[in-house]
Amino acid sequence: MKSTLFRIGLLAAVAAPALAQDSTRQAPRSTLTGVYTTEQANRGKNVFLGSCKSCHAPESHVGANFSRLWVGKPLLALFKYVSEGMPENDPGSLGAEANADVVAYLLQLNGMPTGGVELAPDSTVMRQILVEPKPAAPPTHHQTRLVPKRIHE
Repeated sequence: MKSTLFRIGLLAAVAAPALAQDSTRQAPRSTLTGVYTTEQANRGKNVFLGSCKSCHAPESHVGANFSRLWVGKPLLALFKYVSEGMPENDPGSLGAEANADVVAYLLQLNGMPTGGVELAPDSTVMRQILVEPKPAAPPTHHQTRLVPKRIHE
């Protein structure tokens, strides 16, 4: 009996830290959970129009092209692309906050929902946010299948 109680106590002592560690892990975040604010995207639009539009139309960063390049990757990949390679005529010249604002604008262009907290220019945070595709919109009308009416003789 004492041996059984000892084993149960030992098991509880070993398992408790592992369970506690699992309960402190944050659920993975995604661009579909609102990782930027409307105000931030508006600032990003202004930066884009002033620093990016001479080489890139906003339309070139939406839809299938955006999905092909960024979906399934951490948001950090997009942030690094903007931070280190843009603007093309002076790469890396924008500040970290401006780059995060541009990323927020790109998310907005792609229909990602806004949230209550701005996207921080923090590589640790962005590494944990997955770029996910926007769900397809439900059909706006129901298609009706026409069935020929039988004529009874």
